[in-house]
Amino acid sequence: EDKDRFSAEELVVAAWEMFPDTFGLKGFNHPDSNRVFAEIMGSKPIRKKGLLQKVGEKMYTLTELGKSVGAGFNEDNTQTKLDASRQVVAQLKKIMSSVALKKYKAARESDITFSDVFAFLSIAPSSSAIELKGKEENLLGILRLVSSQLGSDGSSIVHGGTPILQQDIETIKSLFRDVQNEFKEELEIIRQRKHERKT
Repeated sequence: EDKDRFSAEELVVAAWEMFPDTFGLKGFNHPDSNRVFAEIMGSKPIRKKGLLQKVGEKMYTLTELGKSVGAGFNEDNTQTKLDASRQVVAQLKKIMSSVALKKYKAARESDITFSDVFAFLSIAPSSSAIELKGKEENLLGILRLVSSQLGSDGSSIVHGGTPILQQDIETIKSLFRDVQNEFKEELEIIRQRKHERKT
């Protein structure tokens, strides 16, 4: 319904209404909240795929990647080709303007700080493991989506301002890999956090 934010309860009801066999309480015409919560808080939640983000206690929002994936489904729930929306390109341009990437492109990798990494990955020092995983997958998903739109023929995507080239995508991927290596210990501390903050 194009809501920016929605509650866990709203998600439970919506999932059940769309897919009653999958998210219904066995033997009853009622939703099974545990089945939905398993998808957003379990061992393999969609939040880890970067599609959904927690924005408060029992409150969620779709990421730009999540919106693009959702928009790529037909009424019969078959997926069509995804398009890089203006919001996706805007998020990519934010990544491209990050301090970490600017230092990386200027061959100043040693000057990149963990604070720069926070901004690059859109996380905070107090982020949980699931938040970190979701942000990483959202970033990688956006790169894959935009890369698929660009192809290998030197084409670019422009939504006002500087064009985005395949070379830009590869540079961001390279920085992402380097960040994983250079800040492995610091990121591992976040990956060990099993409990989320109540916000």
